[in-house]
Amino acid sequence: MFNPTINLNHSQEALDALSPELRQAINLSYFSGFTTEQIAGLLGVTIEDVEERLRAGFAALAG
Repeated sequence: MFNPTINLNHSQEALDALSPELRQAINLSYFSGFTTEQIAGLLGVTIEDVEERLRAGFAALAG
C-alpha cells in the first residue's frame, strides 16, 4: 500500500543530503516555481551555473 508520509520523509532526507547550493537551486525551481533566469538573479550567479546545479541536484536525487 502506498504511504505518502514515508515517501515525503525519504524525499526530505534525499534533499537534506544535497549540498546547500544544489538544494537551494532545486527548492527555488521545483518547489517555489522560479525560472532559471530568476534564480540566477536571486543568487547572483550565471544561468549556466543554475542549470548545472539543477542537473547535478536532480541527478543526485535520482540516485
